[in-house]
Amino acid sequence: MVEVSVRSGFPDLRGEALQKDIRDLGIAIADRVRVSDIYLPERFIHWTQYPRWTREAPRKYGDGFGIFLNAVEWAKSG
Repeated sequence: MVEVSVRSGFPDLRGEALQKDIRDLGIAIADRVRVSDIYLPERFIHWTQYPRWTREAPRKYGDGFGIFLNAVEWAKSG
């Protein structure tokens, strides 16, 4: 799972819009709303999550681990 949200110190425009919509509905909430996107890789990360893990030679990492590493590197660069 990869969670992406606005960096600290920057405005969360989607969170502010959601907070306004909630207040317009008359719902009392906290002073701040934060919006995050959650991404779930569609590939396996750990070898035992692979459907044929008992029939094939084990690998150190699953195919989805590369997706996860790319997301981490992208987040670090930003």
